[in-house]
Amino acid sequence: MKQTSLQAYHGLSTADLENIQYYFSNQMLDMAKIREYKNNEYITQATKPLDQLFFLLQGRAKIYVTHENGKKNLLQFLTAGDFIGDLTAVGAEKVPKDVLAIGNTVCLAIPMKEIQKSDGSFFKKIAQYIGEKLLIRMEHFSRNQTYELKYRLAEFILQAEMNDIYHEKHVEIAEYLGVSYRHYTHVLNKITEEGYLIKQGKDYLINRWQLKELINEMND
Repeated sequence: MKQTSLQAYHGLSTADLENIQYYFSNQMLDMAKIREYKNNEYITQATKPLDQLFFLLQGRAKIYVTHENGKKNLLQFLTAGDFIGDLTAVGAEKVPKDVLAIGNTVCLAIPMKEIQKSDGSFFKKIAQYIGEKLLIRMEHFSRNQTYELKYRLAEFILQAEMNDIYHEKHVEIAEYLGVSYRHYTHVLNKITEEGYLIKQGKDYLINRWQLKELINEMND
């Protein structure tokens, strides 16, 4: 992880700056840092106290929930504009989740102690964000019951790919998509045979255009 002061970092787009200014006061931003993460690097860990609120500016990340028996399940994907640690900030979660970067990921990090000093306007915005995130998770589980696996898998692959390569743990993704490992691998092999993917050792080269066309069939 590489850390830079917000003032010294010059890689922010106009959209990044607009998002930052919408959520955070100048007082918060005076204490903010820019943190850059590499692929599969932890942004937060369940075994470590969370003392920063993160706002994802560039890149992607994935959230894992750890159960009491030590088993981990993929919970959700995050993209630019998402928070990490928002449930901790509002006091709803004491143990953070594991969040891993997908590819090169850039986050704004603000100390939790500064967040707690903020006014009601900030927490109102955070509450709205949490509500929207809950709706996204509910939609995910609803889609698992509604749409064929080939469509949902195509959608997932475009979320998880990095540099046009799909490389994920099959057992983990089968659980995330709510299907058996056997069914998942059958459909994965089928869409590979149909040209949506090209097998390269343990990885898959994606045909982005064809996958998007397949997803469009689901939405028609």
